[in-house]
Amino acid sequence: VVPLCTIITIAIIYVFASRTRKMHEELTESYEQLIETNRVIQEKDEKLTYLAYYDVLTSMPNRQLFIDKLEANITNSNPCTIIYSDIDDFKKINDIYGHNVGDAILCAYAERLKTFCTDPNFVARIGGDEFAALALVNAPDLPQKIRKRIKESSEKVN
Repeated sequence: VVPLCTIITIAIIYVFASRTRKMHEELTESYEQLIETNRVIQEKDEKLTYLAYYDVLTSMPNRQLFIDKLEANITNSNPCTIIYSDIDDFKKINDIYGHNVGDAILCAYAERLKTFCTDPNFVARIGGDEFAALALVNAPDLPQKIRKRIKESSEKVN
């Protein structure tokens, strides 16, 4: 014959174990949901960061990132040269040939600029058909070389 205290103790342990198991399952499920939610938040944060600093059409850095880089160079007293570029009569291109052609021209022009402005130099789409480059290398003739290459490349398109 089992004493009554033993039966009650076993019953209490059983109830406690059942509740603990259920709580463990709920916590595990909540933890997995939190992990997934955190992953989604990180993905969205990365996308928002990209959208804040990069142009969607050309995948180039945008005006904000250009300003940030310029401010950093000024703050650190790094010599740099700004080269500004735009596409002449771009509105006419959009009006005559349509925005899809205009977008294709912007993308092609952006790719050419990227090839001329490699590290540590920096190029960004400022807006519309406007682009700017930071020539960061401390070589007196580098800005002129970059400007000349951009101009020659642009003339090939015409």
